[in-house]
Amino acid sequence: MQYMATVCARPCPEISHQTNNPNALRQHLLTGACCMTAWLALADQVLTLQQRLDCLTRAAAIAPEDLDLQIELLNCHAALSPDNQEIAAQLRQTRALRVVRNVRPYALRRREPARSIGRILLTLGALNDMDLHKLLAEQRRYRDQQQRVLLGELIIRHNLVPPAALARALMIQYHERQDYGSPAALLGEILVQDGYISLRQLELALTDQLRLLQLNQRDSLGKILMRRSVISWPILQQAIERQHQIALASYI
Repeated sequence: MQYMATVCARPCPEISHQTNNPNALRQHLLTGACCMTAWLALADQVLTLQQRLDCLTRAAAIAPEDLDLQIELLNCHAALSPDNQEIAAQLRQTRALRVVRNVRPYALRRREPARSIGRILLTLGALNDMDLHKLLAEQRRYRDQQQRVLLGELIIRHNLVPPAALARALMIQYHERQDYGSPAALLGEILVQDGYISLRQLELALTDQLRLLQLNQRDSLGKILMRRSVISWPILQQAIERQHQIALASYI
């Protein structure tokens, strides 16, 4: 009788709580499981670019329709073979295909703008009405003093929501902005839209940024992505320039 490998759900319920444990991930895969959760988690923990490529290749084989994953895989190929024009062409085509797939007909778009971070956290049960009311009142006091403080910054300052949970709320807001048809304006959104980073990489970088803020340290998202070796300085410069152009266009 031919052996059939088991394809795990995503996220995998057996391993999703152990994604920071490489030994547990490997043991799970050795059982014969075809597990994207495990392969993607390993890809973020291996030491070399070639090992990361191997992990992404196996993950992409499980879900060939996942364009974000295919782009991440091609980016890895391109980093290993920067002069390979065939890989560069495949990367451009896949990015273009993702843009086309992400365009939603007007009739299918959200009828309302994206919810605020506070409302999303309320829906998730991560914040209660009383805390949100206090945070909004504090934000208004800062505004009256001509100081701009983001609600997420106050949430982290008062240690009301873990950084990872706030990062997930920001990703939910990003999806709602996309569904409503809002143009990319933030640096992370631009990098995702242009195919330089995946949504997962953006969420991890946002979590890092919020953890630093929790320690009263500030760092830009671009620098964090560079430290993670996700983007290069020239790519960051291009994204910042595009962000400036978008901001300028809003005044014309």
